[in-house]
Amino acid sequence: CSVPGCTKAYTQLHNLKSHERTGHTPVIKLKPFHCIIEGCAKAFSQRKSLALHIKTAHADFKFKPFKCSQGGCQKSYTQLHNLRTHEKT
Repeated sequence: CSVPGCTKAYTQLHNLKSHERTGHTPVIKLKPFHCIIEGCAKAFSQRKSLALHIKTAHADFKFKPFKCSQGGCQKSYTQLHNLRTHEKT
């Protein structure tokens, strides 16, 4: 860990990054994961916390960013490969 006085060490980089974001109260905690729902200003230090927030606070929201470009088709998908399969049919 790069925080002065901290002796924590990790074998995996993602564990170190998570510790640096969440493990030091006097240091400003980074919150790089922002809620994508319009009007919601929440941000989180971990992706899993953001996912839980969206599931609980915005339970009716269905995030489907991959939208069909065919005229008149309103289908959208959570994963790109599902859209590609739809486009082939």
